[in-house]
Amino acid sequence: MTDITPSRINIQSEETAYKASVSEATLTRVGASTNFVNRYQFDSHAYNYNYLYKKFEGVVGADGVFFCWCPVEIVGCAMWNRVTGTSGSTTIDVHSYTGASDNGTIFSTKPSIASTAAGGTYFIYDAIGNTDIITATGITPGRFSTTRFAAGTALVAILDAAMPGAEDMCFRLFYRPINASEV
Repeated sequence: MTDITPSRINIQSEETAYKASVSEATLTRVGASTNFVNRYQFDSHAYNYNYLYKKFEGVVGADGVFFCWCPVEIVGCAMWNRVTGTSGSTTIDVHSYTGASDNGTIFSTKPSIASTAAGGTYFIYDAIGNTDIITATGITPGRFSTTRFAAGTALVAILDAAMPGAEDMCFRLFYRPINASEV
């Protein structure tokens, strides 16, 4: 079977009025709208490292933990750096935890921004379409090795490396709920 193309289409009152027949067009609208929500609904969690963030290098969970209160699928990520440093690069990692057990990184390629990048540089990556929505010189967008997590999983950011003198970095995970059977 083929999915109906996701589209944000409103149902008209005339289509649902008393004695109006429910047509294929109405069900196509319902299907398109449902698929639109299923495809594009998401939430996000940000890990923020403010001011001179090199001091957080290697600190597990320096900006907190994202707890999966229901089964989730990571659908993308983004990273931004306001002021680039004098050398090297800033690399972030995210590990999944079950209780106190570290399950390791969720990345096959860890996201990073090099000192050669301009200030204010960022990337946005769509994991569903495996597409860089935007990227720039000096960026290595992240690539995931694991995207689905059971309820109760904790996702903890670790700043693997930080550029000396760099200021204000944000890393954001985009996610959506999934069925427990999909984990």
